[in-house]
Amino acid sequence: NNKRLLEMMMMPPAFQELLDAANSVSKDDAEIIAGPFFGASLFPYIAFLYWLNVKENETPKGVTVGFATCLLFVFLTIPA
Repeated sequence: NNKRLLEMMMMPPAFQELLDAANSVSKDDAEIIAGPFFGASLFPYIAFLYWLNVKENETPKGVTVGFATCLLFVFLTIPA
């Protein structure tokens, strides 16, 4: 299915190889690596929130609150 779709979209073969490799990861392996990836992704997002608050950027407060609320939503949905 994926191969046919990629052929229709004229994707390069390297992309097909990457897609095949991603599809070969088992559910258990994916769950094992998800935690570290999530943890590592927090640092750039927190830095992004910090730079939104830098006064020189003149970022509207609603933008900062919106992105911070998105992070709060992520934390609240982790246990679910």
